[in-house]
Amino acid sequence: MFRGTIRGTVLVVNHPYNFVVLNLGERQGVEANTEMLILRGGATIGKIRISSVETATAIGDIVRNSLARGVQVQPGDTVV
Repeated sequence: MFRGTIRGTVLVVNHPYNFVVLNLGERQGVEANTEMLILRGGATIGKIRISSVETATAIGDIVRNSLARGVQVQPGDTVV
C-alpha cells in the first residue's frame, strides 16, 4: 500500500558492511524489504533495501551495482 512519499535522511553509513541507518522507522510507515532511492542534490545516486525497522530508525542495505562508479552514500543524503 502506497501512502505517499516517505522522505528521510541517512544518519550513518557503514561502508565495510554496506548498510545505512535512517532517521525513519515504523512511525513513518517504513517496512522491511522495501526499496528506497538515495538522492543527493535532487538526483538519484543509488538504492537501498530496508532490512530492519525500529520505531524511529531503520537499517537499509545498499543495493550493489545501484551506485555509479566512485559514488558513495554519505550521511545527510536524502532517501525516498
